[in-house]
Amino acid sequence: MTAPEIVLVGLGNPGEKYQGTRHNLGYEVVDLLTSRHSRRTPYMKHQSWLMPVEIGGRHVLLVKPLTFMNNSGHSVRDVLAAYDLTSAAAWVVVDDFNIPLGALRIRPQGSDGGHNGIASVIDSLSTREFPRFRLGIGPAPGRTPTIKYVLGRFRPGERKGAEALVAHAADAVEYAARDGLTQAMSRFNRTATGGPD
Repeated sequence: MTAPEIVLVGLGNPGEKYQGTRHNLGYEVVDLLTSRHSRRTPYMKHQSWLMPVEIGGRHVLLVKPLTFMNNSGHSVRDVLAAYDLTSAAAWVVVDDFNIPLGALRIRPQGSDGGHNGIASVIDSLSTREFPRFRLGIGPAPGRTPTIKYVLGRFRPGERKGAEALVAHAADAVEYAARDGLTQAMSRFNRTATGGPD
């Protein structure tokens, strides 16, 4: 396999139990990009589900860590080490309960924002300097515990918006691969209502 230029990591939890949950939007973006760009069979290595594709003329390795969310960084570290890549090559796609449902935020770096998966990546790479595509799932309503909320599934009235957000994020990844992260931030960062950031 040609060494990837970009390692696109969708964070989530493996297994049927977690399919369709708010915490698995990162997985859904990877699945959509896979369906758009490959007819091959993925393989398992480095504690991850892997799919090499070409997006925007660049070699991209699509990754779904299989370590469960709180240990996602182990997979990211192993994949980057296997190809001698720096943290900047890891583009992480993640749900974010600090952002309203439907909003997308692309950032070149930052804190974990209270997200255990991002915290694990920061800890494993010993840096905050890696791009992330943050997909808003909205705050937990009322007194609902955050963990129960993120591991829950979207309500019927929310699912269509979540699917539109996944498609928007996949479009943003494709654009960023072709034209750069800075241009993608200007074009794709949006509020929950679809307007500019």
